[in-house]
Amino acid sequence: MIVTHAELMERLEKLNATLVGGDLVDIAIAPAAEGLLLAIKARVRDRGEGTDGNQLRRYSTKPMYASPSQFVGSGFKAEGKSKGIGDRLVPTIRLKQNGVKKNPTKYSRYSLVKPNYQVRKTMYLEDGYKELRDVQGLVTNITNMSYSGKMLADYQSGREGDAIVLGITTQRSAQIYEGQTYGTSKMRGMGQFLQASAIEIQEYGERATFALKRLTVGILQTGEVIQTPVTQ
Repeated sequence: MIVTHAELMERLEKLNATLVGGDLVDIAIAPAAEGLLLAIKARVRDRGEGTDGNQLRRYSTKPMYASPSQFVGSGFKAEGKSKGIGDRLVPTIRLKQNGVKKNPTKYSRYSLVKPNYQVRKTMYLEDGYKELRDVQGLVTNITNMSYSGKMLADYQSGREGDAIVLGITTQRSAQIYEGQTYGTSKMRGMGQFLQASAIEIQEYGERATFALKRLTVGILQTGEVIQTPVTQ
């Protein structure tokens, strides 16, 4: 296809206007940043890896009691440490008629003990938080930092002027993230996991460069702005 000098000059002016205008962020930088965001989420959610590429520390197995409000799905069953023990016999110390112990080490009778039928409001989990996830069918073979899923959902990209920023959009999720990353008085932190790794930053640069090349070639060859779809 032959392009006239006038057409070429028109396309060069359009390319220049696009490169120096605000459209460049939307056309090339924003899609590359969105791809970066998706890559970070996939690393954490699907592979359970921190920013350094290592597996995140396994979920706690310290015994705990959980209330219904701590469940995000089904699986809650109010029960204590002793589960379904039924009736049982226990030895009873033999006493003299006046109530004085005759021999504390010997027994002459047994008493029938009924289980504790009091209503329980919590569920005892011998394997702690890991079991809390297990009984709800959630992933436990990797630490994917996703319980209700809200924190990762609140990790989004946004635009500030000509810059694209990645961050958590709600205070509640930000507090959860801070506790999971740096730890609390009751648990130690997992370390960084929502920051981009060196490989992810490199891939972001490659996506942005590809989008710019595609934009340039598209305008010079067809006169049209060709946008690059978002990919991880």
